[in-house]
Amino acid sequence: MSGGVDSSVAAYILKKKGYNVEGVYMKNWDIRDELGRCTSDKDWSDVQKVCEQLEISCTRIDLVKEYWNRIFENVIEQYETGFTPNPDIMCNSEIKFGVLLEKLRNKTGRFGDDDIWFATGHYARIDQRPGETPRLFRGVDSSKDQSFFLSGVKAGSLQNVIFPLGELRKRDQVRQIALDLKLITAEKEESMGICFIGERKRFSEFMCK
Repeated sequence: MSGGVDSSVAAYILKKKGYNVEGVYMKNWDIRDELGRCTSDKDWSDVQKVCEQLEISCTRIDLVKEYWNRIFENVIEQYETGFTPNPDIMCNSEIKFGVLLEKLRNKTGRFGDDDIWFATGHYARIDQRPGETPRLFRGVDSSKDQSFFLSGVKAGSLQNVIFPLGELRKRDQVRQIALDLKLITAEKEESMGICFIGERKRFSEFMCK
């Protein structure tokens, strides 16, 4: 859970369907960066409040070191060599569906069983058929589809993954669910851009710093 409306509603949908839901928040950036604008403390607080509203448990996992080593340094190196990386794609494949999943497997000891699933608030869909490799599809809401940002995730990492919002539209369905439930994230603005750029405004300015 990110502390936003999408993951909040995703958690609600799963609980409504009868799943025993536990919210997981991953901290990726060190807020001691004086020019950064990451709101990790506020987001974690919102996750806790939403989970309290939904009556589910939640936990926070620190992935600052992993994000720095696998994403941040990689992004800088690619820009220096003339490439334009996409941190979101890298974060999904390396962190969210990589390191985080591995930590959850180690924590539960049973992750990957048919009764334990990993879910996010992404607007995408998965076709999972017995004995076949999971296939990623676009979300129904074309204006919010996030399948591109999941394109780097290995097929094996999509096993036992659910995207509860894949069949929904954000503006007239997801937002409305949150408003009806009076979730504190119902009218929260979407997070845009890369948090470590912060007050520097432009990535080029960040690179100069």
